[in-house]
Amino acid sequence: MKKININPIEREVDYIVLHTAAHGNKENNYDTSAEQINDWHLERGWRGIGYHFVIRHNGDIEEGRELERTGAHAKGLNTDSIGICMSGHGDYFDFTEEQYESLFELCIELSNKLNVPIDNIIGHRELNDLIEKGHLESQYKTYKTCPGKIISMDMIRKKIKEKIKKDNKKSKAYFLLSMFKGFGSIFDQLFKSNLIF
Repeated sequence: MKKININPIEREVDYIVLHTAAHGNKENNYDTSAEQINDWHLERGWRGIGYHFVIRHNGDIEEGRELERTGAHAKGLNTDSIGICMSGHGDYFDFTEEQYESLFELCIELSNKLNVPIDNIIGHRELNDLIEKGHLESQYKTYKTCPGKIISMDMIRKKIKEKIKKDNKKSKAYFLLSMFKGFGSIFDQLFKSNLIF
């Protein structure tokens, strides 16, 4: 997986919105590239790819629209969100393990750098939930199924939270281990110098 460097940006970001490329059918699940999506969006008269990232079947993360630029992927939330598109067709095929792993890492990185709560990582279809809660105007109701009918956003948020918790435990354990190793070398030096017996 290519490591993506997320730098602070000027615009405020409150949501990360997940999509499927919806490229394929019941028999074919195409590994859509950011370049292909860019071409599709240019054909629609847009200023290029509307998503900020595309995650390929092998887990590679391709960059799309610059983070500083407003996306064109979720009408009503474009100005304060980041759009991530998953290659393939989420109505018929689950994401690959590699896609999930990259998605979790990317969402954690974006969440940390841009202060987006994990609960604000949503599928495009969940704009309708925001409308029901009064957080978004009804004119932005969507019929999209993104990131796909068979994709569970609750599971994605749960797995991201679990990964953060696991990574935090590893970080604490590493810190403690390095502290003990540091103390060990200090004691070794003192012992060798005959300062302690």
